[in-house]
Amino acid sequence: MRPIILSPFALRIISSNDVNAAPSIKLFNSSNNTNCINNFNLNDYSLWTALVTPFDQHGDVDYNTLTKLVSDQEAAHNGILLLGSTGEGIALTLKEQQAIVEHVCQLKPTVPLMVAVGGSNLKQQIEWVNYCNTLPIHSFLLGSPLYAKPGAIGQTHWFESLLNASAHPCMLYNVPG
Repeated sequence: MRPIILSPFALRIISSNDVNAAPSIKLFNSSNNTNCINNFNLNDYSLWTALVTPFDQHGDVDYNTLTKLVSDQEAAHNGILLLGSTGEGIALTLKEQQAIVEHVCQLKPTVPLMVAVGGSNLKQQIEWVNYCNTLPIHSFLLGSPLYAKPGAIGQTHWFESLLNASAHPCMLYNVPG
């Protein structure tokens, strides 16, 4: 599939006709093709770990364990993805999501941070991107609208809107089917 350029940052979508194939993603910056953000070359990180969100016995986010998980990923030299589907991002409140991203940013990890953007309400997702643009993160993971299967025009509008709101490189999460 040919690259689709929707903003200053371009996405190359590598898809498969095999619905059982693992989702695949490729990121590159169309302006200089280096992805250097805050001294990180994002393509140098071949593994981005979607962190789980740890909870304590009361159902609150366990920030001590979250700090340990971030430290473990730093030691392994992995990029860190916050609030992906593994991190229960869509099941958390907006305040919990904000607190998690702020907490990890305050840790100043030595590896880049990617924050997931996913939901079904475009206006809310643009607000989330705008909020995260104010934090020291390095990229976004953009997923398709949840529970909706818009056609090509709808998906183009969805991703174009999010890309235009983003101040960072974005990675498209293409889940076939």
